[in-house]
Amino acid sequence: MRSEPRSEEKMAQRVDQLHSEKLSCGICEDLLTDPVSLCCGHNYCLKCVKARWDGERTYSCPQCGQTFTPRPDLEVNTMLAALVEELKISGPEASPSEPKSRAELLKYSREITLDPNTASTCLVLSDGDRKATVMKQEQLYLDHPDRFTDCCQVLSRESLTGRCYWEVQWTEEGVSVAVAYKSIRRAGNSEECEFGFNDRSWALECSRHGYEVFHNKSPASFADLRSRRVGVYLDHSAGVLSFYSVSDTTTLLHRVQTTFTEPLHAGLWLYSEGATAEICKLT
Repeated sequence: MRSEPRSEEKMAQRVDQLHSEKLSCGICEDLLTDPVSLCCGHNYCLKCVKARWDGERTYSCPQCGQTFTPRPDLEVNTMLAALVEELKISGPEASPSEPKSRAELLKYSREITLDPNTASTCLVLSDGDRKATVMKQEQLYLDHPDRFTDCCQVLSRESLTGRCYWEVQWTEEGVSVAVAYKSIRRAGNSEECEFGFNDRSWALECSRHGYEVFHNKSPASFADLRSRRVGVYLDHSAGVLSFYSVSDTTTLLHRVQTTFTEPLHAGLWLYSEGATAEICKLT
């Protein structure tokens, strides 16, 4: 006789049902915040679509391209907002399998090194390729198709799938702690290359002014800076990416729920001469 599904499996089925495309923003790909529905049927966070349209002369759906004249008056879809709130209560945040403390996060710690073949010529790698430093003088690296040619960025050697956790410590003006698909563009200085400003990367921007998460140019703001050490938790198959401030306590800064379509790589984007960022040794 076939046994009844366990309660955890029932929860997973419920989450899968609720977490449909209608509950994710078509711009930032996170769960909808103040959801609005365009007449073409696509849904967005109110702030995301307003930011996309402000300053534009024509107003179109970022997904299907349908244009609207005049600019639509956007109102929050209360039904979608209620579904999102229900998902937040019964969804992955409530799953007992997701780490709730730094001790639990450390169980998934992963040794990560930086790939010299991806490092911009403004960076020097050291400490076993775990630390990146911005140099005044351009480095004489061999040409490589994986190298970032203009953005002061570097990716990890290891591709990341499954569950993993790592921490980054930084100095000077700041750093973007990122994850990106290997397919992110490397040549040039366009937004297609910059962590957080395209659909191939997610980035936590850390500066002395505070934290901000970017994906596909859409930002989410946070409180003042608490620590120069941050943690990143990835559950690739569940589509979960969480950023933490790490000090005496571990504080969740932002949690992304999406669908990852490729393996990810850890990334660093440093901003100023003399700045350093290091992937911390946790084991």
